[in-house]
Amino acid sequence: MRYLKFILPMALLIVGGILVFNNFVHTPAVDSSELDNSAKDPMRLAMAMDKIWEIMPAESYAGDDDSDPQAIVRPSSKDFVDWYIKDALYNGAPEGVNKITSLDSICGTWKCLVYHDPLDKHNSEVVELANVTISKEGDGVKMILNPYGRYIVATDESFDETGESDQVYTGKWGTDGLCVEGGCRFRIKDLWTKKGKQYGLGTVELPDGVPACVAIVRP
Repeated sequence: MRYLKFILPMALLIVGGILVFNNFVHTPAVDSSELDNSAKDPMRLAMAMDKIWEIMPAESYAGDDDSDPQAIVRPSSKDFVDWYIKDALYNGAPEGVNKITSLDSICGTWKCLVYHDPLDKHNSEVVELANVTISKEGDGVKMILNPYGRYIVATDESFDETGESDQVYTGKWGTDGLCVEGGCRFRIKDLWTKKGKQYGLGTVELPDGVPACVAIVRP
């Protein structure tokens, strides 16, 4: 009996660790049960991204050439529909994939989607497309966000952001993934490889407190 006071806390610690690990691997960005019927349509978000592309000047497509490995390919709805909008946005990272566990494996440029106020509880639903480049910075990590375009749902307005300054974030890489801060804080904790492509899921913490989720993919 005297060992129970040691065994019981240890058992609880192990169970807790398992729960935390499972939460790390499979973290949905949105609870679909909270969404109204219109928001449950996966193509609603895709159409928002398409509205960004509709207003972009022709020269902004210059890097959109998959045949050029050095080109910075701009993101579009086709990069996010099948894996994110129809699945990972609601279900988190899929099971049975190869998790990315090293910083070296995520360095380089990604296509990025930031979805503000996904449950539309703050009347601030905004869709942003960008490219992000991740690199080592001393003992830490740096992420540069190169804006592309933005769509504001409430006003049905799209904006070309290719002339905006890059946003620089710095932080660290660890067991809980990537965490970088600048004007806001990005946490990308679910990263994996499947069929030759890399994927990432996370959240963005903004000064105004409005929730946002982020998805990255390459090539």
